[in-house]
Amino acid sequence: MPRKGARGGTTAAGRAGAAAQVTEVPSAPAHTFQLVVLLLLQASLLVLAVLYIPQGIFSRSLDRPRPTLYSGIYDMLNPPDQHDPTAVTQKMTQALKGVFVIQSWVVSRLRWWWEVGQKIEKRESITELKKKQGLMKQAESLVLTTTALPIPLVLCFLLLMLFGAPVNGQYTPTLTLAAHLTLLGLYAPLHILGEDFKSWLRIFSSWPANAREKVLLVITVGPLFGAWLSSAALALDWNRPWQAWPTPCVLGALAGTLGGNVVAIFIYLFRRSQSSREG
Repeated sequence: MPRKGARGGTTAAGRAGAAAQVTEVPSAPAHTFQLVVLLLLQASLLVLAVLYIPQGIFSRSLDRPRPTLYSGIYDMLNPPDQHDPTAVTQKMTQALKGVFVIQSWVVSRLRWWWEVGQKIEKRESITELKKKQGLMKQAESLVLTTTALPIPLVLCFLLLMLFGAPVNGQYTPTLTLAAHLTLLGLYAPLHILGEDFKSWLRIFSSWPANAREKVLLVITVGPLFGAWLSSAALALDWNRPWQAWPTPCVLGALAGTLGGNVVAIFIYLFRRSQSSREG
């Protein structure tokens, strides 16, 4: 009899555990908090990668890099006449390494956030999703997306040439800007949407269907809009080193990413509050 009771207790516990797994649906507030933390952390890391980690990117002396972010930005806006604009452009190219690493991690987490959001909307469990999207599976998916990055990179490069990028042998700076735009703007939708052309058309040619798609639209358009808007600095005759091609557009893409992240957070919070009131 004790053995039977023990077996019965084990069976009851097993059933309770199975029921808990079936009803493992994440809460909407936790899902929203994940997005806010991810986008704010991304913004902070990108600022470090572009402005601080490449030591001396905007320092007064190339052999004496500034130790703080504030002094680096100050030197960018107030450089001496002898400062070399080419060195600033080279640092933008070097910053691509950090941007690539950061964006690879961010888009991987964004895809997980996206898929969990789909489960929340359908009120489904994420147990099977956790099994299918293990660490190795996520890494494999990220590698596949990375191998496809040359396609949007070439498209960005050609579009920049059509919009008036220098063609007198200065292909490396233009390619640097194209790489920044690809990583900051196009990496996320490429990894999340993949070959889902219907979603591409719906999100980017008409209007997103839900809050998640609005977030993806904003964080994609933000860097592209920032780069376009900051190109006006190229026409100014201030003779500043940071006006050398493509530095203003790279900084504009970074600013567009930061601004787009903030706008995306507010849009998502607003839409979630609307949904909770309607629900």
